[in-house]
Amino acid sequence: MKTFTKLVSKYAILLTLSYLLNTWFIFWLIVQPKSLAELNVWESINSYSGYFFQIITAILLFIDTKRYELKFYLIPIAGLFYPLLGISVFLIVFIYKEYEVFASNSNLEQSS
Repeated sequence: MKTFTKLVSKYAILLTLSYLLNTWFIFWLIVQPKSLAELNVWESINSYSGYFFQIITAILLFIDTKRYELKFYLIPIAGLFYPLLGISVFLIVFIYKEYEVFASNSNLEQSS
């Protein structure tokens, strides 16, 4: 269960940073629009930061999929386009794998 809480906290921090940064840029656009050129620069920074967090999420999902030997390699692709969907599916698959390991260990103890 300790690894599960580490995974949840890692992805929760990543999503929180992503959404806070995007919200900050939107707030900045509302408060400080001085010229059309500055507006385009801030919109492009907002877009690039969103792409950056999507790519980081996909990379972390791929690394964790390999680390925990989850055989579902489409999860990082879903995380690239929809980070929250990819993270939630990854955590559900991780819980299911942990449940299977727990069930197999309890079956081995009962047969002994």
